[in-house]
Amino acid sequence: MFGKWQLQPSDGKTHHVGFLGPGSKFKGSIQFEGSLRVDGKIEGHITAKDGVEHVLVISRDGEVKGNLTAGSVIINGRVKGHVKASHRTEVLKHGNLSGDILTDEILIQAGAVFRGRIQMLNQPPAKKTKKQSAAS
Repeated sequence: MFGKWQLQPSDGKTHHVGFLGPGSKFKGSIQFEGSLRVDGKIEGHITAKDGVEHVLVISRDGEVKGNLTAGSVIINGRVKGHVKASHRTEVLKHGNLSGDILTDEILIQAGAVFRGRIQMLNQPPAKKTKKQSAAS
């Protein structure tokens, strides 16, 4: 069901890689560090420890009902919940996301399904037009 690897790339840092295998089901919240790949089904929130280097991948067979928080979030499966990614969010062509996104960078590929709103981090607030100011 759950697995974990440690990688020692050329930068000398140890990177933890976790996964929830195909056909697996998990109910409850998960906190991880490093990278986590979900090929099974999770009902609950998934949260990375602070840091932009943490990557959460929901594979084509993965399904999550809950909020996702990580440095980078890549969705190619089904997610029903909000996404907060301090660095980047990607919804790939087989991805299906129903929820709002809060991120610094966004990529939504052709063929992906997205229902929600996007709010960009570190962006200056939009200037109000004269019509918006008069309506306030």
